[in-house]
Amino acid sequence: HRHNPHMAWRAVLALALACTPQYGRGAAAGGAPPLSCDRSGATPRVVYNCSGRQFIRIPWDVPADTDVLLLNTNLIAVVDNRSLTSLGTLSELHMDGNRITTIQPGAFANLTSLQELHLRSNRLTAIET
Repeated sequence: HRHNPHMAWRAVLALALACTPQYGRGAAAGGAPPLSCDRSGATPRVVYNCSGRQFIRIPWDVPADTDVLLLNTNLIAVVDNRSLTSLGTLSELHMDGNRITTIQPGAFANLTSLQELHLRSNRLTAIET
């Protein structure tokens, strides 16, 4: 039985990509959590914990029925005006301890149920309106 170095390299690459949040495949049907996020709580309060996952952007596949989204201690620098558009039921957004420098105009426009926004320990100097 001979060792094939090409097969070992492919296995390492596949494992590295599978463990890297920004290369996630997205949520599966049926309300599965985004890659590397944990769901806790039951209806009517749906909580997704995506904290400490080294995300560089807000995950695009957070389920629309999410009530609380925890994105603390990641590497997010920009809150763009498209990332949160499908989260109309979101009541709490926690983004403490990121690298946020920019919040684009309209980033929170569709968050009509938002009651709490946590942005401590970021790099914000201004918020454009």
